Amino acid sequence: MPFPLPDLGGFYGGAPGQNGVGPGGGVTATLGANGTWVGPLDLVPIIGGSGGAGCGFDGGGGGGAIVIASSGSISVPGGINTIGSSSACIPGSGSDGAIRLVANSIIVSGSLNAAVARLEAPLGNVAYTGTGVVPVVATINPVIVPVNPPTISITSIGGYQAPSATGATWKTVDLLLPTQIPDPIAVVVQGNNLPAGAQASLSFSGSPATASPTTAALSGSSSTTFYVSGLNRSAVTVIFAVATFNPALIASNLKQSGPDAVAKVEVAAALGQPAKYRFLRSDGSEVSAARVAPELRHILGM
Repeated sequence: MPFPLPDLGGFYGGAPGQNGVGPGGGVTATLGANGTWVGPLDLVPIIGGSGGAGCGFDGGGGGGAIVIASSGSISVPGGINTIGSSSACIPGSGSDGAIRLVANSIIVSGSLNAAVARLEAPLGNVAYTGTGVVPVVATINPVIVPVNPPTISITSIGGYQAPSATGATWKTVDLLLPTQIPDPIAVVVQGNNLPAGAQASLSFSGSPATASPTTAALSGSSSTTFYVSGLNRSAVTVIFAVATFNPALIASNLKQSGPDAVAKVEVAAALGQPAKYRFLRSDGSEVSAARVAPELRHILGM
């Protein structure tokens, strides 16, 4: 396991000969490289420091991610530190993390040691005479998750509306269709806030069914109809709706590099279930959500 450990919210340093972890992890592993802090400046979501790359030793862990919120006031006479760990590799230190303070009034006379700090209070209610990183001073940002992330859902099958409270468990049937419905069966898929160019498709579990067309374009809040043949009339079939799009279509300022760059975002839903996201490299392999650029995760409400 990489050492030193990161602070809470930070990322691990790289093992000997390995890149640092995180969106700004050090990438020249053979020589070591410092981590850099990468994240949204509004600190929603808040991201800690990235790890340094290892050389013959472990890279340093990233500094933490700290949010302190109060309905009253916050006073910092001492200090708040989110400093990255150093390493025997030079360079190879973890980057400093982030600090976000939110209150009706904020007084900072001490130190804020971080890559970025943000002080949020009503206009005129921040007093900063401290040291360390120069903070961003702003009014309170109420946004915790995006209001309109892209989603997809199945709205009807065979002319029967899908119940809104379905998909809670696989142990119950969400929609029971008459066996005499002839093929093809119309399945209506609804997209919401999908970027232009998104491609929707259906897949099936428990039945050798096929859909026509195999893919269909969705954009914004629009719907499309697939015509399904071959549904098993005597067993349960799970139908999945999937939309795939290039992440640059929803995050124009997205900066990605390295082996974990996301080439496609896949948003999927089974009947009645909330949308779920998968992130794919250009070769089709999956990128774990922890390695995805924070700007992209923020837009998707993650």
